[in-house]
Amino acid sequence: MSLFKAYDLILGDEADLETLEENFLEVIGNIVDTDKADASDVIALVTLYATYSCNYLQYVATTLRDDSEASQTMKFMNSYIAETVNKAGLHYYNKEHGFSIIDKAVQEALHNGGTVSCSDVQVFIEEIEASYIEEEIEEIPEEPQDGC
Repeated sequence: MSLFKAYDLILGDEADLETLEENFLEVIGNIVDTDKADASDVIALVTLYATYSCNYLQYVATTLRDDSEASQTMKFMNSYIAETVNKAGLHYYNKEHGFSIIDKAVQEALHNGGTVSCSDVQVFIEEIEASYIEEEIEEIPEEPQDGC
């Protein structure tokens, strides 16, 4: 994550921390109510987190001060995302390259003026899931050869 990229971000009203927190909690409430999650829930949470994170990084980049409340909130948001990814039967980290879904989303948001699209997050999910497919294929035992 680059403070230089965050420094010049011009974030609109949609990046208001309080609004982002409310929207995030609304998605969490829906997950709690239904007791299940899917990729669309993950996408919603990750896009909100990425925008929140860009707001936080822009503040840090321009003030050289940590917003400890926002930083703490991001830790809890990240925990919710990790649990939601698990509930949705998905993976949080790319096995091959070691990045998480939020790492990739925040990086893209920094390149894109502070937001990341739902379609981009879907691509990140697909990329992460693909990193696990080869392992599952390799784990299938081979059939014994003639009498072995």
